[in-house]
Amino acid sequence: MSGAIITAVMQGPAFLTSCTQADTDPYVRKGRQIYIQWAKNPIPQTLDLFFFDALGARNLDAYQQVNGWDGMAPVYGLAGTGAKRLVILSGRSGETPLWAQIRSYGDICKHSFSLMEDAPEDPLLFGEALLEDGASKEVNLSLRSPLSAIQVRSLACDFGDRPYAASVFSCARIYLQYAGIECRPLDSEGLPIAWINPGSLDSAAVARLPHPDMILQGGCGTVGPGRLYLNQTFYCYANPVREATLGQPVTRLVLEGSIDGKTCYYPVELPGLQADELLEMDITLLRMGSPDPDLPVHSETVRTETRTVPWNSYDPYSVCF
Repeated sequence: MSGAIITAVMQGPAFLTSCTQADTDPYVRKGRQIYIQWAKNPIPQTLDLFFFDALGARNLDAYQQVNGWDGMAPVYGLAGTGAKRLVILSGRSGETPLWAQIRSYGDICKHSFSLMEDAPEDPLLFGEALLEDGASKEVNLSLRSPLSAIQVRSLACDFGDRPYAASVFSCARIYLQYAGIECRPLDSEGLPIAWINPGSLDSAAVARLPHPDMILQGGCGTVGPGRLYLNQTFYCYANPVREATLGQPVTRLVLEGSIDGKTCYYPVELPGLQADELLEMDITLLRMGSPDPDLPVHSETVRTETRTVPWNSYDPYSVCF
């Protein structure tokens, strides 16, 4: 866990100062402390801060980009009077012209993250908090990633008394199907707005991603009755949909391979994927897979044991003022 204190001064002119140690500023001493925390490394080097009016049209009141932040030093800023909604996005240094079109909270809710810019080792983060008007208060604001992680912990075959009971599954590759590759992190519905591999594997589209292994990885070879521990992890944007509807598919994990030389697929529908969480899966193959990667398999074909945990857990941290 890393964290810092941002002092937001809810009085004075509607602008934000640059990052500074303003210990002697009487406004800062009257400000409120906003403790920011997240559970992943590295520390985001660039943060974009937006203060919106909390009432009415929720117009943008002030904006600031913080660069080269070490995650420890306080950041000081000024915003106009009245209740505010603070939105923080991890950004890229020098991208301030991209925010010229942001005039209101509704505009920032349309801002999207894409796997073309995201990565699990340096994820794009977002967070927001309501800053009430009045006396100094402490506000906790957690920065989160909209990514979900899916880990295949282990894989085994148990074909029982079927004619091919002695056969093995040759796993050639594993990939995500109907995986979210673009999302609007501040959208209340929390659904992806663009997908990859809708129905079948699009190798060309996956190869264009900066990190194609987030979606597609090589298989584990021969799988028999003895359980193999793979610990292979895939990433896409959260998709809480548990049952496919028109325009809202369920994300699947597909095992592609062959049994006795016959190509087959195991497209396993995943439970609702939540942002910033890891879905761990232990998979057992019970019968021959599907001839089509777009035909999901069910409990009589695959048995899955799942567990959902945070990407990284950390102890609560409190700051006293």
